[in-house]
Amino acid sequence: MKIIEILKNKKTLSFEFFPPKGEEEFELFIETVKDLKIYNPDFVSVTDSQISAKMKHIALSKFLKEKLKLNPMVHLTCINNTSKEIKNSLDAIEENGIRNILALRGDKKNFSKTSDEFKHSTDLLIKIPKEKFSLAVAVHPEGHPDGSLPEEFYYLKMKRELGAEFAITQIFFDNNVFLKFRDRAKKETEMPILCGIMAVTTPQMIENILKKTGKIKIPKKLSKILNMKLNNKDFIKYSIDFSTEQILELLKNGAEGIHFFTFNRAFAVKKIIKNIGEKR
Repeated sequence: MKIIEILKNKKTLSFEFFPPKGEEEFELFIETVKDLKIYNPDFVSVTDSQISAKMKHIALSKFLKEKLKLNPMVHLTCINNTSKEIKNSLDAIEENGIRNILALRGDKKNFSKTSDEFKHSTDLLIKIPKEKFSLAVAVHPEGHPDGSLPEEFYYLKMKRELGAEFAITQIFFDNNVFLKFRDRAKKETEMPILCGIMAVTTPQMIENILKKTGKIKIPKKLSKILNMKLNNKDFIKYSIDFSTEQILELLKNGAEGIHFFTFNRAFAVKKIIKNIGEKR
């Protein structure tokens, strides 16, 4: 089912996974997906990167659709593809009955080879038949790592004009930053904007994100948790409490969807969802 049709009637819950590298990781991947399926997600997605074979994420999306009866959204990156490869991917996505695509440029660091045919996700959006797919794009509430916040709004409006129907944020921890971005973006594009949430289980996860992006604001409450020198068990408890309160505040302020970056682990996500159910 097209995600944009779901968004017309309800707030969405969704989960993002990445392709497993080997048999052991595949078993963990399936276990995680099954653990989270009980929450009846409106859609799920599988990322694309060099760690997997070409179009493996599309094959996994087909598996989730046919074997687990989930509604998949395919991550389609363009910086690592030629026009012919993009057409092949679009044909495969359509043939597998998948109707949702997240159109992305892709992170150069994730691919050893890049194409000269695509520089931005806007180049990809032009190639996708709008009548066949529900199209999503990524947004950066604090500005793209390679750009600025004004540029983010400029390109978001361009993406909207090229057929993007809704957006999913990259990771953020400060709700005030998101809400300010959301209000302006909605005014300028009228697109639904889903909140990308990371269930943090170690301080290293945040350090890695900051090294990669360098633009994510850490609110005082989370900064305090990071500076408490907690053991792993206590850190997870405080972190889960932080994410629970973050999501509750977002929902209170009209968030149209929560999209969990699961990192192929279900424990923290399940705890957060349970907490939200108890506190709402």
